[in-house]
Amino acid sequence: MYVDGNDGMNDGSCTHRNESPPLDTKSRSLVLQNYFITNPNATQACADNSSPLIKMMTTCHEAAGAAEAVDAANGRLTCGCDSLSLCKYNATFGSKTSSRRRVYTKSE
Repeated sequence: MYVDGNDGMNDGSCTHRNESPPLDTKSRSLVLQNYFITNPNATQACADNSSPLIKMMTTCHEAAGAAEAVDAANGRLTCGCDSLSLCKYNATFGSKTSSRRRVYTKSE
């Protein structure tokens, strides 16, 4: 079952689009995951696709391999670091946080 907007992301629920295979399928090596709130707001997109979405990554199965590769690639492209979670908000290229796991919240 696929649900749009805020109702589509619930703890413990592994929803997917009707035209897509279930998210817990083991026959795919890479899963693209994104989230669009019911009332889209471009200034909040980073927060919407950060902490809540990261928590949902392990709902269907453990993330590893391809997900880590995508994170490393995005980190290198965004700030020159080995992980996107090390990039500082509005920092110069190559700057990183002191914490390994930096997640932006809606208040930032």
